[in-house]
Amino acid sequence: MLDVNDDVNEPQANPYNSKKSWHTPDAPSRGSADGMYYEEETQPKATRSSAPSEESSEKGSSNYKKRYDDLKKHYDQRIAEFKQRELQLKAASQEQHVPYAPPKSKEDLQTLGHSTQICMIL
Repeated sequence: MLDVNDDVNEPQANPYNSKKSWHTPDAPSRGSADGMYYEEETQPKATRSSAPSEESSEKGSSNYKKRYDDLKKHYDQRIAEFKQRELQLKAASQEQHVPYAPPKSKEDLQTLGHSTQICMIL
């Protein structure tokens, strides 16, 4: 007799054996056999009762036109703001501009060199 504590050699399932030649997908459904003897109930297909009216197409184009005009107006406004800001910044930089006078003598060069060394230390 086998005891519960005895080791039993059972084969381990191999995960790589999941696709075998006898594993085939189910065939597509061909419908039921009742279709040969009974009529199938068909639901009426949804169709448009009339073509889209001209008002809706005009509404769409006016919506597009209004939207385009609004976007263009906003874009032009932003461009004007940026140009104005650019002019303000240029004017401010011109006001703060200190004219540069290059040294003309050796003494001026030495004093300039001495002052730049002091600036570098600071």
